[in-house]
Amino acid sequence: MLLSDVASNYPFVKLSTYVWNLQYSIMWAQFQEPNVGGQNDREFWPKKYGVFHYLDWNVSDRFSIGFFEAVTWRAVDSLYGYRGFDLNYLVPLILFRPIEYSMGSPDKMKIGLNAKLKISDHISSYSQILIDEMVISEYLNERGFWANKYGFQAGVKAFDAFNTRGLFLQTEFNTASPYTYSHWEYMTNYGHYRQPLAHPLGANFYEYLLRGNYSINNVEISAQFNYALYGDDSTGVNYGQDIYKSYNTRLRDYGNYSTQGVKTHLAVADVRFAYLLNRLLNLRIELGILYRNKTSNISTDQSTWVTIGIRSSFRNIYYDF
Repeated sequence: MLLSDVASNYPFVKLSTYVWNLQYSIMWAQFQEPNVGGQNDREFWPKKYGVFHYLDWNVSDRFSIGFFEAVTWRAVDSLYGYRGFDLNYLVPLILFRPIEYSMGSPDKMKIGLNAKLKISDHISSYSQILIDEMVISEYLNERGFWANKYGFQAGVKAFDAFNTRGLFLQTEFNTASPYTYSHWEYMTNYGHYRQPLAHPLGANFYEYLLRGNYSINNVEISAQFNYALYGDDSTGVNYGQDIYKSYNTRLRDYGNYSTQGVKTHLAVADVRFAYLLNRLLNLRIELGILYRNKTSNISTDQSTWVTIGIRSSFRNIYYDF
C-alpha cells in the first residue's frame, strides 16, 4: 500500500544507512507516462519524478515500526515551467512536507506507517497505513468526505507452519478509499507507465488474500486465492477507482465510501507445481493453472489459463488483478 513492485521498471538511485537500531533509506526515481498526442520525445514520453524516504526502527527483536513519505511531481509544470528533477528534493532529511509546502504545494505528497510484530519464532504479523490526504474534522464527522483518502493493510505470515518444514502460509487484507493515489492530473498521481505504484487495483476496493507454499527437496507446490470487491466507474462518472482520473472529476464531495460505483467482484485462483532445476538461477519446470472470474451487474468475464514450461524468474509478475 506504500510502494510495490507491480509497475513497470523505472530508473532510480537508492541510498541506505544504518545507525544503532535505525535504518534510513532514500530513493530518487524517474517515471514516465506515454502520451499518444505528443509532438516530440519530451511530449510523447513526459517525465515525472518521485522521492521516497523510509525510516525503520527495530524497537526490539520482535517489533519494528517504520515511517514512510513520498512526493511525486511532473518535469514540466504549467505554473513553474520546466522543473526537471527539482533540486529542493535532494535534501536527505525525512519530513520534507515543509519544503513541498513552501513551493505552494504543487506536488503529490503521501505519508505512511509500516509495522511488523514477530508473534513467535514461526509467525509474524504486519500492517501498513497510508495517508494521502486527511481532514480530521471531516473524518470524525463520518460524512464520506472525498479528500479523506487512505489505504490500509494487515496480514499474518507463518513459516514452517504447523511444525511442517517448508510450509509457508499467509493471509492478508487490503483496502484503499476512493480517489486515493490520484491527483488533479495524471502526471502528478502515484503511478508510472499507466500502472499504480502501490496496489494494482488502484483505489476504492477491499481485497482478501490467502497464499500457501510447500517445498520439499526440489519440488514446490504453491496456491493463491484472491477475492476483491471494488467500485468500478460507469460511463462518464468517476467513482474513485481509477487513479489516472483527476479527482476534480469526482461525482460528489460527500457520501464517498469504499466500493461505491459499479460493484465488481473479482476472484482469482492460481495453483502451480514446480520442479527446481537450478536454485541459484531459480530455473524450474512448472505447471500452472489460473482461474479468473470478474462479475458485475454490467458484465461477466471468466478465463482459465493452463501453462507448462521452463522458466527462470528474477522479479515478481502479477496476474491477480
